[in-house]
Amino acid sequence: MVEMAPNNEAFDPDALIETDARILEQVEKDLSEQYTRFMSGLIKQRLGMQAGGGTSAFDHLRKTASPPASGGS
Repeated sequence: MVEMAPNNEAFDPDALIETDARILEQVEKDLSEQYTRFMSGLIKQRLGMQAGGGTSAFDHLRKTASPPASGGS
């Protein structure tokens, strides 16, 4: 059985997240991964790429955004 704190204050999970660096780092990492997945899926949808394809949407954008190689100077 879980014992309550003697002062019976309400437990605030937000305060725990803000004060425990390990929890905060994990939350930031998880949010970053979710954001990357979301943006990758959105970019693939906009570019008409197949979901689950071998090429990353970000790699595809890098290739299309890089300037073409010039023939010489």
